[in-house]
Amino acid sequence: MLHREADEDGKVDWRQISGLNLHGDYNLLIKEDECIRIAEETIRYEEEFLLLEINFLKSIKEFFAINQLKHVQKVFDQQLRLSKTGESVKVRVYYKGKFEDCI
Repeated sequence: MLHREADEDGKVDWRQISGLNLHGDYNLLIKEDECIRIAEETIRYEEEFLLLEINFLKSIKEFFAINQLKHVQKVFDQQLRLSKTGESVKVRVYYKGKFEDCI
């Protein structure tokens, strides 16, 4: 996590922090240009992730409508139980904007 924090002399600057005993460093000074680069990279990632999520939801809605499908929790639960016992189950994987059947 990046945030702005004052040092011992009161100078406010960008810092990288993480919880104690967790990944990363605590109170690590990061130059502003590096913070901007990290922030821009994070924004690009989040935008791409959200676009993928939106496209998936639109595609699944269209797929269900075209194929006259509906979600049935009982069937989902049965298939999940089968897969947990090692049985092969058919699933559809969303890949490159399409659904592919997989076992």
